[in-house]
Order: sequence, then structure tokens, then C-alpha cells
Amino acid sequence: MDTNGIISSLVNDFLENSAKFLLVLGILVMGAGLYFKIYGTSEEDNIWFYYPLCVTGLISIFWGFAYSLKEYISFEIGYKRDKKNDDKVAPKRDAYYKALKGSNKEEALRLGRHYYSSLRANGRLTIYDEQAIANDINSMR
Repeated sequence: MDTNGIISSLVNDFLENSAKFLLVLGILVMGAGLYFKIYGTSEEDNIWFYYPLCVTGLISIFWGFAYSLKEYISFEIGYKRDKKNDDKVAPKRDAYYKALKGSNKEEALRLGRHYYSSLRANGRLTIYDEQAIANDINSMR
């Protein structure tokens, strides 16, 4: 996995956990604010406890929903992108696997490079792709 993939994974994990945390925090803070509204003894309790807690709770709930919505949208876009790419990559993958079943190693190498490069966003093979192709070709008859 490249550095961008690791960073992206960490950010997504953080946002997913942040969304849950902010939603729970918002509900708890709103509950505390309502407690002071119901059991507060004076208007001063409302000013110092109820209003700030309710506003903070609402902000936390808002950001929790915003992070959750961001996660949902990015998941849907990623799913559609994967589905779209799968239609383009499937013929290349099938041709490569068919070449691996044959005996022409040069053709398998060419198709393997073509297939693996289509999996990358920049279209360039990594050292790991070359190693995977070499392993596949070495396993040919």
C-alpha cells in the first residue's frame, strides 16, 4: 500500500469514529442541558448551563451528521468508481489469465503489464506489480 493509501485510510477511520463520537457527545450534552433546564432553580442556571450545553450539543450533532454524510457519499462514489473501472478492467484481466494458461510467456508478460497498469490511477506499474507478474509467469508450464 502506498503512502497516500495509508493516509487516506487513517483519515477515513478517524472521520468514521469522529462521527460516532460527536453524535453520542451531542446527545449526552443535550441531555445535560435539558437536565439543567428541567431541574435548574433560577434563570441564571439557564444562562450558564442550559443554553451553552444545548448549543454545544447541537453543534456536535450537526458535525456528527456531516461526517456521517461525508462517509456515506464517499462510499457511494467509491463504489460507483470501482464498478465503472471493473467494466474496463475485466477484459484485460480475462485476457491476462487466459495467456497464463497458455505457453507464450512474452504474451503473458505484455498482457500482465497492460492489466496491472490499468489498475493504477497513474497507469504506471509498481515494483509489486512486476513481482506479481513474474510470480505468475514463473508458475506457467
